[in-house]
Amino acid sequence: MSRFFLYFFLCLPFCLLYGAVEYGLFLGPFFGLFLAGALGVLGLLLLALARWRMSSFPWEPGEQIVREGPANYYHGPMAHGGWLVLSNRRLVFRPHFFNLRWADTVVHVGEIAVAEAARTLWVLPNKLKVSSQRDDHHFVVEQSPAWVAAIEAQR
Repeated sequence: MSRFFLYFFLCLPFCLLYGAVEYGLFLGPFFGLFLAGALGVLGLLLLALARWRMSSFPWEPGEQIVREGPANYYHGPMAHGGWLVLSNRRLVFRPHFFNLRWADTVVHVGEIAVAEAARTLWVLPNKLKVSSQRDDHHFVVEQSPAWVAAIEAQR
């Protein structure tokens, strides 16, 4: 429920402004509250779909999930929303249905050279950088230092 309020309050100022401009000062706040609530529910629905889609991932026998959560994966200039899972063998990102790119990103834990927490736009401490032998991967996650610690514990 706290995630709903996060989405709701992030959308609220813009929705109130849009409602006031579109429907006037009397009906605008009501429309803005309704729109912010609808966007909050949509955010929860996207998370539920991403988590449900992750449940069909083909895990290997003996593979244990260590950490999981919502994430955005930056593939070039595009950000893709979805679900990030760290197991004792792999780091797996599976995008949700509303992305243009549906391919899973899989990095074996043994291939990870560096995992570090970073800042998004030099301000928000929510970026996870994972460098493997083949490629660099950038994720936006909650509690990026905890993700780094979990990855380091599996290597």
